[in-house]
Amino acid sequence: MKISEKVRADSEDFQRDQNLRIATHLQREFERLAAGLDSEIRAEEERTRVSDPSHVAYSMFAKAARARRDNLLRSRDEITLYLKSVHTPSEERSEEPCAA
Repeated sequence: MKISEKVRADSEDFQRDQNLRIATHLQREFERLAAGLDSEIRAEEERTRVSDPSHVAYSMFAKAARARRDNLLRSRDEITLYLKSVHTPSEERSEEPCAA
């Protein structure tokens, strides 16, 4: 393997690892934000004493918070699928034949 190929491979591994770290961080962050929105939704429903989103008196804030929470959870699920589909560099290296 030439030095330039080695540098390129190392750079690709670094970029892949960095993307995985970012995706994992976003996954945790979306989960945290969704949990916070859940708390705010519950508090608003308790304050207004209306917990049915289809009720005419349901809070607009709670509706908006529900939509935002649902979008965050959908994004989290998409990131989870992405993480499951990506092979880690160590797995790829172990699949490569050893040059003798």
